[in-house]
Amino acid sequence: MLLSKTVNGERFFDDTAKEILRRQLWLVAEFCGVQILTYAILSNHFHVLARATEGERGRHRTAPPRTHRPPPAARDRRLGR
Repeated sequence: MLLSKTVNGERFFDDTAKEILRRQLWLVAEFCGVQILTYAILSNHFHVLARATEGERGRHRTAPPRTHRPPPAARDRRLGR
């Protein structure tokens, strides 16, 4: 079970951010070889219940390099900070 919360319960996930997170969860699950059993994305936190598939337990994978990461100022503007 995975749970992640925002600081001070701030609302972070609008509908667009929820959709982006949902897509990322499925991409990461596929890459890591885990099965997402269920998930819930709320405005200030999310829950994921996942299971490692039999063939992937104990197998280490290296994530592909990130090709682009916006500078902190651009991320802050995008997140309304």
